[in-house]
Amino acid sequence: MSSQYLISEQALEGKKHIQPYLERGEGQHVEYKQRLNLPDKIAKTICALANTSGGTLLVGIKDDRSIFGVDPDQEKYILNEAVSFYIEPALPIQVTEVFVTDDEFPHDEKSVLLVKIPESKEKPHRAKNKQNEWQVYLRHRDQTLMAGAKGEKQLASEPVETTTPLDKNQKKLLSYLKKKPKITLKEYASLVNISERRARRELMQNLDLGLVRILEHEKDDYYVL
Repeated sequence: MSSQYLISEQALEGKKHIQPYLERGEGQHVEYKQRLNLPDKIAKTICALANTSGGTLLVGIKDDRSIFGVDPDQEKYILNEAVSFYIEPALPIQVTEVFVTDDEFPHDEKSVLLVKIPESKEKPHRAKNKQNEWQVYLRHRDQTLMAGAKGEKQLASEPVETTTPLDKNQKKLLSYLKKKPKITLKEYASLVNISERRARRELMQNLDLGLVRILEHEKDDYYVL
């Protein structure tokens, strides 16, 4: 099967090409991998970034931002397996090999893969796990999380367009989520001082408007920007 990803025609040389991502650190749009082990694992990360707002994967970088370096052919093979067999619908990504030297070892040139994953226009994308189950994943800060049925439904539907100004509860919710990573139904009901039944209805409306996203968990669903 031919590659589903696009590789830049020429490799790049110099740490400057990855320095902005090293300075930024891992987060909503950046993920470091020392190396890729299994295609199903990296498929989850690729799907999550594409389903959310896109991002960049650096292969050959440790969590402490130091340069580890990789065998580029081996890592490209795993990426190809991931996008060819573990993601649906097909998801093109861009892979660029960057030759860099670590400050501590200036004569030791290493390869780092700079993988660009654009935000997809064909959401939701699913990744296949070891049980051959297809699951939808989202990116939240520096984590890859399962979207769940509600999150998948939200991805599949277009946000409702409205010109109505935000009401006071919506303003409180967005202000809270700019300071905190997430909010549960109970926390939202307490925040705006309403019943949980009404809080659930308002949160569902905000999901339809695209103001928040939902991530499902066994204990409590929670809502994020």
